Amino acid sequence: MFMLFVHSCEVMNESTLPVDSIEGSWLVKEESSYFKSTTTTTYRVYISLAADSTTFFIDNFYQIGWGSSAIGYIDGDRLVLEPDQEVAAGFGSFIIKEGSGRFTNNFEQIQWSYSIDDGSGVFDEVTAIYSRD
Repeated sequence: MFMLFVHSCEVMNESTLPVDSIEGSWLVKEESSYFKSTTTTTYRVYISLAADSTTFFIDNFYQIGWGSSAIGYIDGDRLVLEPDQEVAAGFGSFIIKEGSGRFTNNFEQIQWSYSIDDGSGVFDEVTAIYSRD
């Protein structure tokens, strides 16, 4: 009697996201619970990847200005903003208490939620949709 056993192994990456999907220009539609609560704010950001392909930078995050970037990392299928980071701009700075996002619509959009403190102690709870620009 002859028996044949076939075994296959699948190597899992830490990230389930195609990392090249994140880099580029994005159109942002942002809704704020406090600072921008009367309207939806629309502006652009640019997301770039670090050499390690898990860290990313969002230039013009929270519309603070070009040249000021928030830092995040890829964790499985989530995009996570580095908690308690201070982001400086010409007019001051703010602290990202926490935040995360997920790709939707075949990697053409990212749905975000994050909490921002402008130094006043009042937290702005924000939701945003980034769409491929």
